[in-house]
Amino acid sequence: MPRAVIITLLLGFLSSCVQWFPARAQELEPGIFEVNALGNSFSSLKSLKNKVAKKALALCEQQAIEAAAQTSGLQEPDAEHLSVRLIPKKVKIDKFESYTDEIYIDGRTQSASYFSYTQTIECVAAE
Repeated sequence: MPRAVIITLLLGFLSSCVQWFPARAQELEPGIFEVNALGNSFSSLKSLKNKVAKKALALCEQQAIEAAAQTSGLQEPDAEHLSVRLIPKKVKIDKFESYTDEIYIDGRTQSASYFSYTQTIECVAAE
């Protein structure tokens, strides 16, 4: 098999791996998080938004569990002990950005692009 075909297949495989990473979050202030998802050039904005929404919901659920643990004194409270259900609320405008990086393989330069979707959320009580 020609070397160029192997390199192309390897690049395709490696670039598809970017879609497998889950969204990540950073707490900016107590209860306010910046949630970010990355995807390769084949990712859609919708799929990145879904990753961010899933992570934001998990963060707010964790915040509610921690609050219930403090008020009830239980180490790991269950759904019965959650006095408040927290949901994510967007506090800043979303950021959708695209990037292109140069990858050096076997003395050749290849361009690889990927997308980043970021949302800043606050966990608030559900109505």
